[in-house]
Amino acid sequence: MPRKSLTDRRAEKLAQLDAIRKELAALETKAGERLGRLALKAGLADLDLNDDTLLEEFRAIAGRFRSPPNGAQPEQAAAPAPPAPPA
Repeated sequence: MPRKSLTDRRAEKLAQLDAIRKELAALETKAGERLGRLALKAGLADLDLNDDTLLEEFRAIAGRFRSPPNGAQPEQAAAPAPPAPPA
């Protein structure tokens, strides 16, 4: 079997790259839909908050669940979560 030309090998790799990009986009869409459903269930859609405020709060939530950097103790890595508002 003759060796494939550079053009053919390049085209194959570009096709693989395109397929991987589409797969990543689908994964991000699926994750976004999941988070959206959870936000709706939590009642976030009913709150009058702008995107910047919501993003800041989502980042704070993510920070509480990330591993501490450089072996720091969990208390040093993030401030404790504020108490839940009374129901």
